[in-house]
Amino acid sequence: MERPARLVLENPRQVRAVASPVAHQIVSVMERVRSCTVAELGDHTGIDARSLYYHVRQLRRAGVLVERGERSTGGRRGAVYELAGDEVVL
Repeated sequence: MERPARLVLENPRQVRAVASPVAHQIVSVMERVRSCTVAELGDHTGIDARSLYYHVRQLRRAGVLVERGERSTGGRRGAVYELAGDEVVL
């Protein structure tokens, strides 16, 4: 499934989901790396993966992130996430 070039955040739930500094950092990293697991996201951000799960869940529920399968990272399987658009715009 092809994703749109731009994801314009128009509804309050999406805006709230990206409002925290951690969520904003997640979006910035995802714009660069395109897809990754939470463990890989932790490697990219320097934030413990356990601290990222809440923000990833909120971004997914708001439709900012989408789950695109699974892959092994460090011997554990994890969901692979992507942004719902190539670029996120407020």
